[in-house]
Amino acid sequence: MATAAQALAALQKSIADLAAAAETEEQLGSAGLVSVALVNGSANFTLTPQLVEALEIQVNRDFGPLWGVHVRLSTAANPAAVTAGSWYLLITDNSDQAGALGWHNQTGGQPYGEVFVLPAQQSNVVLSTVISHELLEMLADPWVNSLVQYQDASGGQNLAPLEVCDPVENDQYNVITSDGTQVAVSNFVAPGYFNQATKAPALLDFMNKLTGPIPAMTTGGYISYLPITTSGTWEQLGVRLAGTS
Repeated sequence: MATAAQALAALQKSIADLAAAAETEEQLGSAGLVSVALVNGSANFTLTPQLVEALEIQVNRDFGPLWGVHVRLSTAANPAAVTAGSWYLLITDNSDQAGALGWHNQTGGQPYGEVFVLPAQQSNVVLSTVISHELLEMLADPWVNSLVQYQDASGGQNLAPLEVCDPVENDQYNVITSDGTQVAVSNFVAPGYFNQATKAPALLDFMNKLTGPIPAMTTGGYISYLPITTSGTWEQLGVRLAGTS
C-alpha cells in the first residue's frame, strides 16, 4: 500500500475537481463517450442482449448525466479480440483474488475489469449487480488514481479512493429493457457525496438512501481509507459484503 506522502502526491496529480470525478475530454473523448466490450469467458453464465441493454440504459440514463460519461457497449470473444481503443470487462468463473467478486484496474492506458461468476453465486449475489458495480467504477475512475480527502468524526483527515459503488454496494434497483425484462443493477453515489459541504436534500446516491456525504454508507457498504493526520496505513470502514472493488 502507498504511504500517506505517496497518496498525497497521487491526489495532486488527480483531476482538478475530484467531486465531479469526470475525466478530461482528452481521456474520454470529446463527447464523453467510452466504448467498453463485455467479454464472457464463463462456462456458467450467459451474457444476454437484455443485460447489455440494461447496462447501457443505466449508464446513459442514470449515471452519465451525473458523472459526465456515457458508454457504448459491445461484446467480444476474448480480451485479444477487443477493438483497439476500447476498454473491457471480463466475466470469468473463478476469482484470482481470495474473496473477490470483481475488481477494476488499468494497464498500458487501457482500463479493464474482471467479474467472477462462481464466487458471486456462492455468495448469493446477483451477478448483474457486480457487473454494473465494476462498470460504473471503471467509468468514474478509469485510471484508478483519483482520491478524495475527507474529515472523520474525530477531526482526522483521510484519503479515500473514488469508488462510486462501494459505499452503497449492497443496494440495487431494476432497469427495464425494451422487451420488458427486469435487470438488477447496482446503486451508486452522486458527485456530491464526495463533498462534505453537501447538505440535504442534495442527491447523494441514485436511490436516495444515504443520510449524508462521505463517510456515510448504507448497510453493506464500505470505504477504504488512508489516515493522513496520523500517517497510518490503509484501513476499511464498514462491512464489505459483496467483495467488489
